[in-house]
Amino acid sequence: MNLIGLFDIAILPFYLLIVYIVAIFIRNRQIKTDPAYRYFLLGLTMKIIGGIAICLIYVYYYKGGDTVNYYKGGVALLNLAHHNTGSFLDIMSGNLSGANYLAFTGDTGYPPTYMYKDSHTFAVIRFTIPIQWISMNSFLVTSVMLSVISYTGVWKLYQLFTREFPGIEKYLAWGILFVPSVFFWGSGILKDTYTFAAACWFTYAFHQAFLARKNYLVNGLILIFSIYLMIEIKPYIFIALLPGSLMWFLLHHAQNMKNVIARTFLLPILLVVLGGITYGTFSAFGDQFGKYSVDNLVDMALIVRDDLERGQYGDHKFQLTTSLDGSVSSMLNNAPIAITSALFRPFLWEAKKPIVMVSALENFIILLLVITTLLKVKMIHLIRILKNNPILVFSLLFALFFAFSVGLTTANYGAMVRYKIPLMPYFITTFVVLRNFPRIANAKSIRRKGVKALA
Repeated sequence: MNLIGLFDIAILPFYLLIVYIVAIFIRNRQIKTDPAYRYFLLGLTMKIIGGIAICLIYVYYYKGGDTVNYYKGGVALLNLAHHNTGSFLDIMSGNLSGANYLAFTGDTGYPPTYMYKDSHTFAVIRFTIPIQWISMNSFLVTSVMLSVISYTGVWKLYQLFTREFPGIEKYLAWGILFVPSVFFWGSGILKDTYTFAAACWFTYAFHQAFLARKNYLVNGLILIFSIYLMIEIKPYIFIALLPGSLMWFLLHHAQNMKNVIARTFLLPILLVVLGGITYGTFSAFGDQFGKYSVDNLVDMALIVRDDLERGQYGDHKFQLTTSLDGSVSSMLNNAPIAITSALFRPFLWEAKKPIVMVSALENFIILLLVITTLLKVKMIHLIRILKNNPILVFSLLFALFFAFSVGLTTANYGAMVRYKIPLMPYFITTFVVLRNFPRIANAKSIRRKGVKALA
């Protein structure tokens, strides 16, 4: 199968022309009232470049891989639609039975067996089918169009933070729109393209529905759909978002209580309720969260330890711990190294391939951001900023919880770079805001004066 041919190259400009006409129209209409739209087209372009780069690297460097197999599975499924519409619709609804697999023939082609056997993996093929059909079954165009659609979620996350923290639009753009690993691994036909966009949409809609109290119906539907996408593809991302989201909600409403004494006594009670809700969710839906459920997290960490001892990760590995015994206490004792590894490794001296070196350089810059911010912002000021900005508490909780899960269960640099994509913008943005808070406070003051003048 010729994955990138003359046909793909010929039709791609027509799709891009339509995309940019719409994007320019949106930018021109919004930029007068929202300065963040200065970065709208550039952010979109980065996502498109990421989608094209994924295609080129998987076709010509890796010579295959998941994104190629997702596409091939989609080709087989679209062919099945012409030969056996009933089985096609049944599979699209999620029924991955053996009988339905037998509906594929030599004429239709077969989806990769390992993907068909894993409902979370095959969900990517099911969700990509409409885009692949609109893209005339072109691998290159499908990858680009999926990147464009997923950009809507990333942009909404960026909009949310720029409205909450005005005056630093450029810095937030670097932390959300222009992180190389994010716009690369978060583009193309991959799980993370869907789940990262869904996490971004979830964050935006959660704020709009439960905190800003706007458009309950629309934002409620967005929340349901984004949760559905995460649960269908990577359910553990939703469970990682849940504790921080509830904390965000509780802190926001506690902050608005005028009675200081009531707020002081109510907050601990709310935190206990938060813990109960989180634990109840884990218990009720633990089976849906794959290797990142409470029970499986211990088992997965032990498997990683054993694989390391057998040398199954080759040169691009790191040692998580030497004292992991399968108990929850041992996992908690090793939380610092797991979180540090997920956030900042590979280090520069650990990179042995060009692709890994890009990630190492990126991690080095993020580490510098964290260190310089902690040195610049006094601890008492840092705590006060977090206390008064619950969205930062949410971002930090999600990033650290997710980093702990990924760092404890992943020992290969290449895999970890992909797995940690959802946490990166949240973690980076938290420290970007902390570092630039005086500038934000000044911009908010100017905004308030402007509102009073208009009034």
